[in-house]
Amino acid sequence: EILVEAISEAVKMTGGESLDDPELVDVVTNLVEIPYVAVGSFDSSFLEIPDEVLITSMREHQKYFSVIDKNDGKLLPHFVVVSNMQATDMAVVAKGNERVLRARLEDAKFFFNTDCEIKLEARVEALSKVLFQAKLGSMLNKVERIEALCGWFGTQLDYVENEQADIMRAARLCKADLVSGMVVEFPKLQGIMGRVYALNDC
Repeated sequence: EILVEAISEAVKMTGGESLDDPELVDVVTNLVEIPYVAVGSFDSSFLEIPDEVLITSMREHQKYFSVIDKNDGKLLPHFVVVSNMQATDMAVVAKGNERVLRARLEDAKFFFNTDCEIKLEARVEALSKVLFQAKLGSMLNKVERIEALCGWFGTQLDYVENEQADIMRAARLCKADLVSGMVVEFPKLQGIMGRVYALNDC
């Protein structure tokens, strides 16, 4: 409760609010004795990267709390860092963490831009090198089984031609982001990045 209140009070200066993240609250609560918070910022140019990527990068690597717009829920270029000790000047703590975060976000930007250079469809064959389960083969084998099932469902449900084409394409691409740089770095983004990259390919 002390941590949540401290974060809520700190983000008021940004005009936004902290992203609700009970799991991260639990993690950070167990990392500190007494929470001292500081608000940092990052270059707004990073907001060109999908919110999910930035949030995951801040959360997984640094245990930072994200700040969002109160009205539309969009990510703002701010974050909250929680320290276990109170510095004479917490702004110095914020600045130090801003430098650390910039390097992390540069990595995320690199992965995202590099991934966008290759269409999802072109990644599908690489799934043959990813083991799904010893007796069941590769992830490509799994995709082929999903495609077969979707084809069967389509005939059972009398899908019209364009509906059938859509579901077969979704089946073909549903695991392709597993071999993207971003998902290799952040496995929790599997599926989410598939959506982002599929839209990027449109």
